Amino acid sequence: MNKKLLNLLFAGILYTTAFAQPVIKAQKALGGNDLDFFTSMALTKDGGRIAGGYSLSNISGQKTENSRGTFDYWIVKLDSANRIEWDKNHWWK
Repeated sequence: MNKKLLNLLFAGILYTTAFAQPVIKAQKALGGNDLDFFTSMALTKDGGRIAGGYSLSNISGQKTENSRGTFDYWIVKLDSANRIEWDKNHWWK
């Protein structure tokens, strides 16, 4: 195989790897009966996920604590099978 063809093949592999579309491995809708949205998410050492965002919902849906009036910060811990382990509502003045 000549060097030009080898470089072209390598460039093609690099291009398709660098610009490949992400693959959705899991999806889950979480929230209560009002406006809730996540602004960050991270993988945890146990293979699960932890997500944080804002919530106006009272106890409903997957929320286990009432809102305290304004946008509360809502943190949710999911296990590796995307089941909720716990959730916590944080409020500041």
